[in-house]
Amino acid sequence: MLAYTAYAAGTVTLTGTCQSNLNTNGSINFSIANSGTESASSVVLQSYYAFSNKLTGTYPAVQVSPGHAALFDINSSIGNDTGSFAYSFLVTYQQGTQMFTVVFPCVVQNHGTHLALVGISNVTVQDINSTTAKVDGSIYSFSSNTISGNITLILPPELERNGSRISGFVVNPYQYHNFTLYANLPSQNNTYSGAVALEYQSNGTTYSSVSIIKIIPYSAGQNKLKGYLVQAAIIAIIIIIALLVLRQRILRKKSAAHE
Repeated sequence: MLAYTAYAAGTVTLTGTCQSNLNTNGSINFSIANSGTESASSVVLQSYYAFSNKLTGTYPAVQVSPGHAALFDINSSIGNDTGSFAYSFLVTYQQGTQMFTVVFPCVVQNHGTHLALVGISNVTVQDINSTTAKVDGSIYSFSSNTISGNITLILPPELERNGSRISGFVVNPYQYHNFTLYANLPSQNNTYSGAVALEYQSNGTTYSSVSIIKIIPYSAGQNKLKGYLVQAAIIAIIIIIALLVLRQRILRKKSAAHE
């Protein structure tokens, strides 16, 4: 996932990357790289298991300079469980005098590779009003069995709200199951990256998958709409003026013909 914030003085562009397989000690290798032009300072990383909100660790780093990366060895708390597991890495950092938050989702494997036969598709995000976004999508199954599981949004804390999780979805063999989740809209003009994550169990193995989403401020969408309306109004005025000029010319020609 890519998180981007911009200032007139420079940019911070953070990319989070996790190792797909657990280390032998049960930890996760995770890195935060900055490809922007300004440093991210006072960086703090918190790791969560996506479906329990269980904090598995807090990891501070002083600074991530442009062109550099901070590396973390993260406690997974998975233990000896078998399967693929969805995690959320919450990063807070400072740029200039302002603080920012971004999340990076990650699916890690334990005891081999375990690819989910149930995935997420057709995800759309749209505003309901100035405070709430609706996330629609489908769960599709390539399994010959009926699958029951959980689905959740992975978001920065300020965007979480009631309705961001569904427990016990059921999808029939080789079928689609539609879902709707809800998120708070950011009040500032920052665009947030997040994800939809699902998890289910089959024969003692856990399977997880994620789909990336973006939450765009309502004000930005409104400003864009206002821009379109202004452009449409200008075009309409130009057309009206042109028609009036054309009408005047036609009237003058008729008047000259009568003379």
